[in-house]
Amino acid sequence: MAETILYEKTGNIVTITLNRPDSLNAINRLLRQELADAILEFDGDPEAFVAVITGSGRAFCSGRDLKERAEDNAQGVQAKASASMTKESPFMWPRTWKPMIAAVNGFALAGGWSIAQICDLRIGSEEAKLGISETKWSLLPPFGS
Repeated sequence: MAETILYEKTGNIVTITLNRPDSLNAINRLLRQELADAILEFDGDPEAFVAVITGSGRAFCSGRDLKERAEDNAQGVQAKASASMTKESPFMWPRTWKPMIAAVNGFALAGGWSIAQICDLRIGSEEAKLGISETKWSLLPPFGS
């Protein structure tokens, strides 16, 4: 059972909900892995035709969990410029030919914006706010802008 992702299938539609509302669904290692697992489950299910990715609470996804990054830095684990090209990158999601829809509610910033971009269709609520905020933290966006 996943801790940070809710996976629900209704008929041929899968809903994948990022479920860390207290952190605005920030991407930590566990969420990254569970989201990848959910996409693989969706892709491998012949009865699942489309997936909707959304976020619980008041955000779609606020990007990388900067508290986790700060803890890594404190332990001497430094981020590398090439990290976005590794298997452990939060932006190297499993590939699927099935359509995915981002249902953006609230913030979709940095890595959250990138998750929305991997989807085939993006639908925003009136409260949706999308943006690339990496430069504020002296980082580069994973896919460019």
